[in-house]
Amino acid sequence: MRSRVQGVHDRYLIEIIAEEKVISPECGFLEDGREELLGMWEGTYYNVDGINGAHLEIFKNGDDVWGIFSFFPVEGSTEGQRAGSYIVNVEYEESTQNFYIFGEEWIDQPGNWNFVNLRGKINGETFSGNIGFSEGVWSDYIFQMSRR
Repeated sequence: MRSRVQGVHDRYLIEIIAEEKVISPECGFLEDGREELLGMWEGTYYNVDGINGAHLEIFKNGDDVWGIFSFFPVEGSTEGQRAGSYIVNVEYEESTQNFYIFGEEWIDQPGNWNFVNLRGKINGETFSGNIGFSEGVWSDYIFQMSRR
């Protein structure tokens, strides 16, 4: 079954078609720490290309937690930086209190770019940590986002 999900990003209405992805406020409480990540986050991340803008919106449906990660050029970005977005899966490791954001499916892929994965912690209204370019391989590049 395919569902349609609509959201607003960067002043544009985007329509995402994704398998079994439904936003519902009547989903109940999650039994792990992923509940804390729900909502909208905005900030920046660094990689080999320099600084990039980032927008992360996290939803839940029952025990399924997923989201949309978008990236875009900001002041200080390199000339070749482009915008894009993709659907992400959210995992939580209780022993370390780390959240893991893994890319799953492109919504808007610039060229042959790869997903940027996130591993981080929440401290107050800030979600920060480091990025990875493949599952399980983490870099020294960092991200920092604030709850919106």
